[in-house]
Amino acid sequence: MELRRLSVEQIVELYDRHLKYDFLEDELKPIGRITDMYDRGVYFAAGMYDEENVLRAYAYFVHDAKEKTVLLDYFAVVRGNRDKGYGSKFWENAGAFLKEYDIDRLYLETENIHFAKDDEDMNTRIRRIAFYKKNGLTMTDVRSMLFGVNYNIMTLELNKDNVATGICDTDTARQQLKNIYNIMFEEEKFKDKVIIYE
Repeated sequence: MELRRLSVEQIVELYDRHLKYDFLEDELKPIGRITDMYDRGVYFAAGMYDEENVLRAYAYFVHDAKEKTVLLDYFAVVRGNRDKGYGSKFWENAGAFLKEYDIDRLYLETENIHFAKDDEDMNTRIRRIAFYKKNGLTMTDVRSMLFGVNYNIMTLELNKDNVATGICDTDTARQQLKNIYNIMFEEEKFKDKVIIYE
């Protein structure tokens, strides 16, 4: 398996062929916002390809080069390939891929179990957190609320040998996450819609 950084053309194609089907409509950013962030140098995507050059999984990231951090924006295993271990294989290779681009820490948002709509939704959220923990991510004490949706913040912190080293301190996590949100959202427009808390 190989993770490859994608061109803007591949990002758009992947959006049309996969993201539109893998994520709910209200979870999707307009493709114009994604390409705008790409053009500003604060966004990129990776595809995981097998030995036959078939795409098996992909991820989109918001990138704060100054802080050497990324926020996982979207991650999915391609339809028809799920429950075959490709998600874990992606994360096995993610550390080396991120370090190649001088990234020391990854953050991701996972929906807070305390705000689940019902038991099924809660079980889905618990399974998602367990998957990321199994693949080396750890839970921080930081939470966020974006447009009314409450998230736990997880992290993958990497040392120079691409090894996960555990969580960073809460103040650092809060500030770095705020920096990434400021890249994603116009502060004045979204100041009441984007909240970081513990």
